[in-house]
Amino acid sequence: MSPCSICGERNFVSKVFNACINCIRKNKDNVVEKILKFHAQTRAEFNLPSQIPHSTFDKSVTCKICGNECSLSEGEVGYCGLRVNFGGKLFHLAGTSNNGLLDWYFDPLPTNCVASWVCDGSKQSGKKNLAVFYRSCSFNCLFCQNWHFRETNIKRARKISADGLADVVDDETFCVCYFGGDPSTQVVHAINASKIILRKRNDVRICWETNGNMNKKFLEVAVKLSLESGGCIKFDIKAYNENLNIALCGVSNRRTLENFEFACRFISQRPEPPTCCCKYTCYTRIYRC
Repeated sequence: MSPCSICGERNFVSKVFNACINCIRKNKDNVVEKILKFHAQTRAEFNLPSQIPHSTFDKSVTCKICGNECSLSEGEVGYCGLRVNFGGKLFHLAGTSNNGLLDWYFDPLPTNCVASWVCDGSKQSGKKNLAVFYRSCSFNCLFCQNWHFRETNIKRARKISADGLADVVDDETFCVCYFGGDPSTQVVHAINASKIILRKRNDVRICWETNGNMNKKFLEVAVKLSLESGGCIKFDIKAYNENLNIALCGVSNRRTLENFEFACRFISQRPEPPTCCCKYTCYTRIYRC
């Protein structure tokens, strides 16, 4: 292992950043700002904004769907790539009730579940899980295992409405799991699809796997849908230290941690199976909360 270029120590040194974990946590020599330049390069390959837009122009519009709260000037695109300021109004390229940018597929249980260690879906042999993969995200994780969602051409991609997704659910569907990418940027679509599904069948469980970086009002609805249906919401926490989260994901984790604390308040309403749980990705350890 090569020594850290900043402190000279050999303590979990990133080959790409040439800096150790402690220097990143403390942002020594403005190493986080240097890392963000690397993030900008990776996003340019997919025609995504290099950073979260924070326009101060009079005609700017603010998107409040996810925790990034992009403020867009005329013609500017949001960090997720799904929103644009068109004529002083927020225009949604995807993520509304009418058009979700996603893939979906059935997995026979118990082979797939966003929180198999706490969800009864892992015991439902013979039933199916409807896995919904949203092709957008509010983070830019450099270690993303599903990075290929960024290759999607939004204008040409096939989209499906919330009604259309709800129609996919059949009699053998035990649960619906939203992940991606991340459902945070298309949470309106996911919420509306879930409500339609539960109106048709009140025995389907609604589950989420998310970075937790969403508007709290949408998070509350998502948690309640899981609480009432017997599902759960799993927070995929990348790092606890803010600088480390920015280095790894390009975005602060303040909203994630605030939302996780908020969601955990619902656990007392249904302790088993827990309404909220987390996966701590940074060290690939999984904790039940």
